[in-house]
Amino acid sequence: MKIAVNCKQIDTSRTLGVWRFGQRLARAIRNRGNEVIGLVPFEKMDSFNSVDVFNDIVPVHSKQLDTDAFDVELMLHHFQIPCARIPKAMIFHDLHLWDVPWKYENPSQMREGLKNIVRNIDAIMAHFPRTYYDLPKVMPEVSNRLFLTIFPTTIDYVEEDAELTLKTRAKYSISEHEKVLLYPSQLQPHKNHLNLFRAIKILKTFPIRLICTGSELQKSHAITLGEFISELGLEKRIVMTGNIDDHEMENMYHVADLIVSPSLAEGGAAIAQEAMAYGKNVICSDIRPVRLHLEKIHASIPLFNPLDPKKIAETISFALNMPQKNTKAKAIIDSWTWDKLAQQYDRVLNWLTAGKPSGEMPMFLDDSLGYVGQLSKRT
Repeated sequence: MKIAVNCKQIDTSRTLGVWRFGQRLARAIRNRGNEVIGLVPFEKMDSFNSVDVFNDIVPVHSKQLDTDAFDVELMLHHFQIPCARIPKAMIFHDLHLWDVPWKYENPSQMREGLKNIVRNIDAIMAHFPRTYYDLPKVMPEVSNRLFLTIFPTTIDYVEEDAELTLKTRAKYSISEHEKVLLYPSQLQPHKNHLNLFRAIKILKTFPIRLICTGSELQKSHAITLGEFISELGLEKRIVMTGNIDDHEMENMYHVADLIVSPSLAEGGAAIAQEAMAYGKNVICSDIRPVRLHLEKIHASIPLFNPLDPKKIAETISFALNMPQKNTKAKAIIDSWTWDKLAQQYDRVLNWLTAGKPSGEMPMFLDDSLGYVGQLSKRT
């Protein structure tokens, strides 16, 4: 099969979660014998040239681009506009337009625009249970073409390098007596760093260091965070690393004693899943996307009200002394490989290229997880 992967609106240096997921998926689909071509804006060709993901990359607006030569188009994000007049599949990550509409300048207009795009999409791929269950509530028209897949962890597990761990602690002047909290997230208002910083202030007598990674998607917000750290007097307690590569992120998980995610809106519990893959304790906001994801992987972790810094502080204090658990969840997470996800995509994409024959709807059934594809009961 010849697959066009739409990379318009994908910034490899900023859209970290989307691109981490997209490049691993594209590589896995390619490794199954498909020809995978990246459709890339001309001005971004250099950044995609350095990525060993596609068989080839082609400028989106090239006169030589024959979109009819492809069997199917795969869009990596739900805000993308299709390039080709061929069967189309779209990855729908989250419902932020409804959960945190204040994040966007014109949410009502964007919702209508998104609905117009989705009307022309043949298959909607969701990897988070909340998206699968709740998207039909705001877009009923997607119900007969919405699929729930597994969600492999986007940060690869690597064995700890003790020397590298010591170097990292030295780099950020972390003493041997300090516990390390890690919040691996982009710097955006809905990620709720401010309330996490307030919680760290409450825990002023605790020997802890908070490390926040992530790119500065909104420069003004990054400045606000820096000023707030100074206002609270937490310059020696909080480290803002900026964007770091995958190798350093993998090491950060080994350095950390506890992973924290106080976000106000997420697609699912991706950070919690990464933490459990590394055998780390994790605490998260008590929000529906997180709860549904944890339920599907049979995980139990402390949750807190993300709007209450005191509750965040109390949960951090409790979790730092909590024994590690969730062995069943880790086994499920470890079984979710990129090749298995690519197999699921193969089934859907083949179904599309066959003209969506009735009675042959692809299904992803695993009784142990309760994961069923298009025909599963939604709650």
